[in-house]
Amino acid sequence: MKNLRTYLLALFSTVVFALPVFGSDTIVADTARFRHLKSPFIMSLTLGKQFHTGGRPDALVFGDRKSVNTEMSLRMAGFFNRFVGAYGQIDVCGDPWKRDWQPVPGLDFVESDLKCGIGFLFSWAISAGAIFRYEVQRWQFFGRVGIGTRSLAYDDKYAYPAMEVDNTLEAATEYYRAERYLGRFIIDGGLTFGYRTSKYVSIIMDVNYRHRIGGADEVVLSKMCVADGNDWYSDTDPVLERRSFKTKAFGNELVVLIGAQLQCDLSGRKKAKKQAQKPVKK
Repeated sequence: MKNLRTYLLALFSTVVFALPVFGSDTIVADTARFRHLKSPFIMSLTLGKQFHTGGRPDALVFGDRKSVNTEMSLRMAGFFNRFVGAYGQIDVCGDPWKRDWQPVPGLDFVESDLKCGIGFLFSWAISAGAIFRYEVQRWQFFGRVGIGTRSLAYDDKYAYPAMEVDNTLEAATEYYRAERYLGRFIIDGGLTFGYRTSKYVSIIMDVNYRHRIGGADEVVLSKMCVADGNDWYSDTDPVLERRSFKTKAFGNELVVLIGAQLQCDLSGRKKAKKQAQKPVKK
């Protein structure tokens, strides 16, 4: 929470000192320049901080999430009229884990081949839904609500004990297998506060909140025995003992970002197209 207060204070100070500049006579143009767009198309790119607001379950079993992470967001929206439209959004942030999980303390686990490569480097979220807009002179206000999916980089990860002997089970006939399932579906909501510096450009601040939906996150730990005739681990090996650990602590995130927004009015293009198609009277 200390990091969140510090970050919000810095954003507030930036806005307070920037507004006199944006509102100065050197930038103010005629009223027509900042008239309300009837059916705008907007695209924004923002950068900021993601704050994990969920709880902290057993870090060894589930892994330890970072409290603060850097996030970048790209959003596009089209409006049916001056007030209501639809949006799509992609969010990308760095590796969310401060410390990886270790379901069986003291055992050296190795990852399966199912989660290799770029998935370890970042996590992402994709959402879409309805967006609402209201403008007062050069100020812009947007509200959003949608649904989506996300990844925490290590979803559905499998792990097995490391073997000292290659391609043989001389080291052990009993072993542990750990599976982690993290919920993917989210409800995404947010507010955007914008200030138009020109007809096509705005400076904006986003405040977003993601809340996971669905069942609990789960780690399943199984003690297994190598089946007769197998010379390596197999999904068909018999289970001697199975334990399950559940939590809903990973899903909630508060995100605060600042950036720029581009906007154009689609209603003018539609009107010009209709006029071009209208037959000329002789």
